[in-house]
Amino acid sequence: DNFFHPGVLVSFEVGGTFGFFNVVYLILMLTTALALTASATTITDLLGIYVFPRRDNFFHLKYEVSPDFSMTWRCTECGFHNVEGDETCQGVPKFKSRMDEKPCGAPRVAKS
Repeated sequence: DNFFHPGVLVSFEVGGTFGFFNVVYLILMLTTALALTASATTITDLLGIYVFPRRDNFFHLKYEVSPDFSMTWRCTECGFHNVEGDETCQGVPKFKSRMDEKPCGAPRVAKS
């Protein structure tokens, strides 16, 4: 039952030493990881706002530009500041959108 297997025999020998723990290297690696994460976020935002074809959409999804608050009226029921053109309050609770919950809807109080 001896079979002859022609071919090439490849043999590996693994060697080396195991590293040791060093706090300085740990801090260096953590700092580098945080810096790379922050720069990746910044680069992605810059590309989204200035380069990509739908940059206007990205900008308005990322940032909400507020009106000049000197040109708003304050709702007496919920305290939301509405723009001059709104006749009823458009305020919604925090972390909600107008799609999730109906606006306050309180009528604008006439100036006395």
